[in-house]
Amino acid sequence: MTGKNIRQIVSVLFILGLFGSAYASTQNVTVSPSATSVSAGSPVVLTVTHSTSDNCQDISGVGLKIFFNSSLLTFNSFANVYPSSFPISGDIPQDDSGNEDGDGATDKFVVIGWGDTLNEWPKPDDPGTVTLVTLNFTSNAEQFGTANVNIKIDTGSLADDCSGTPYTPIDSSAVITLSDTPPPVAANAAIFPDSVFQGTTIVTLTAEADATDAGSIAAGEYSRGVSAGAEGSGTPMNAQDGSFGGTAEVLTIYIDTSGITPGTYTYWVRAQDAGGNWGNAVSASLIVKPPLDAEPTFQAANIRFSSVSDTAMVSGEMITVYDACNSGSFLPLPAEGTLNRVTVTATDPESKALFFAEQGFSFSSLFWSRIRSGYAVGPSFVYARDIMAEYQQAMTDSNGDGLYFPDEDIPIVDELIIGRGGIPMSDTPIMGTVSPKQFLETGEMQAFVTAGPVTDEGDGISTVWAVITPPCYSAESLVTDVPLTLQEPDTDIYGAVLDGFSVNGVYTISIYAKDKMGYFCTEPVETYIIKTDGSDCADPDLNRDGGIDLKDAMIALKVLAGISVIDEIPGNYADLDIDVNSDDRIGMEEVLFILQVVAELR
Repeated sequence: MTGKNIRQIVSVLFILGLFGSAYASTQNVTVSPSATSVSAGSPVVLTVTHSTSDNCQDISGVGLKIFFNSSLLTFNSFANVYPSSFPISGDIPQDDSGNEDGDGATDKFVVIGWGDTLNEWPKPDDPGTVTLVTLNFTSNAEQFGTANVNIKIDTGSLADDCSGTPYTPIDSSAVITLSDTPPPVAANAAIFPDSVFQGTTIVTLTAEADATDAGSIAAGEYSRGVSAGAEGSGTPMNAQDGSFGGTAEVLTIYIDTSGITPGTYTYWVRAQDAGGNWGNAVSASLIVKPPLDAEPTFQAANIRFSSVSDTAMVSGEMITVYDACNSGSFLPLPAEGTLNRVTVTATDPESKALFFAEQGFSFSSLFWSRIRSGYAVGPSFVYARDIMAEYQQAMTDSNGDGLYFPDEDIPIVDELIIGRGGIPMSDTPIMGTVSPKQFLETGEMQAFVTAGPVTDEGDGISTVWAVITPPCYSAESLVTDVPLTLQEPDTDIYGAVLDGFSVNGVYTISIYAKDKMGYFCTEPVETYIIKTDGSDCADPDLNRDGGIDLKDAMIALKVLAGISVIDEIPGNYADLDIDVNSDDRIGMEEVLFILQVVAELR
């Protein structure tokens, strides 16, 4: 007799002598989900796991009998079978003539087993609970009712625990309800934006849910992982229209990505109908990218003082204005662990910053010109943001959460003054009218544009210039600035010949002015140059009905909201050439472009 067997016998005698057989170890199988509802003819997938109460890894294995009602369920196959040195599998259903499971409703069973000749099962690197097998059934068509699937450990294969005592078997069952209505169908899951930099963005997860054949949609949920979570275990989603109850709903939820580390993540969405049935799960992917390589120059403690005590001594708000490409990536950093910090960035995390060195024209120059004029931070931010909105998206965080929500952040700084405030003696330039929009004739590449009178009481005008935004503008497009010169003395009219109009579409000409004190005009004036015989750019006639109208705008808005438009856009989207800013998707740029065409601004 080996030393190991002697130790096991001694252990058994000791345990039984002190506590009795009520404390014997258990060998457990668990099936999940333990309850689910499916429609007739639908697949039923069950997962069986194994564990022991003493976490022993030196057992001989386990044998299972799976009992089911063959009038309601058809057994298809075993899948994802856990390995063993001599597996046992019988996937041909046998008659349960002796009612071995004690359930009169079940009439068939299949068998499967795992064994190890060296009593080294399960694998040493798989302690605790292991997944044994996936059971694949199909619910029989046109059959309704409740079907039990009973998983029983075959007592003939019952293993001993590590002390040599036979385990007490703990069996498991699942209840399958076969409904006469199909479950809701989820489709077209989408995340917008689907690629973000770490710690900067709230994304929107949407999916369509249809219960036309099953009544109405009652709920939706999402989960994140390699596969969808168990039915009912996810995070609740909202109905886009504000309430559930329709036969079709768009499920939506905002997801804060600030705590998500870089990587690619799969989000799963499913819907539930009014009868409690959960439908299929559909997925969408989100890419979280590492922080930008070009980190802010003053990163360390993100505006660091010489000591912690110095930081505590600062009263009022600390204000950071950061004007650079991708500067929105800086937004969450100053918020970490410090109150009373206001951060203003010229762009979002993924956009370039427009800056004309000759005129000193940029988001920050506009912002500071308003600050110098005595305006508070909030109005100054809105002024600079709106002027630059065609080129870049400015952001601000005023409540310390590291995120930009205009309705929350801007009111906080509406009365926050930098310096002593007050209105300086210098006035800002005043812009007059601009020449009307022009249609270029065949072969024409130039247009003469004028603006004025451009005046400024007391200081005088320093510079007047035009910014030319081409059709299909994107961050990669070439935006040029051209100085306008005074046409005649004492007229205050400025003008210039603009060149390079080669692409079909509408060029926006925005004219700005700056006085000799460095103050910019309150707002630019705009005109438009329309080119009709150049190279093609994009055609936002989304439904291909021969015109660009509000129907096309509504289609674009549906795409943004995650609503399917497959029946409204003919053919393949990639072949339609409707992408106005070359980002390979329908976005807000396309919506604005269409609305400008409808309003005859393009």
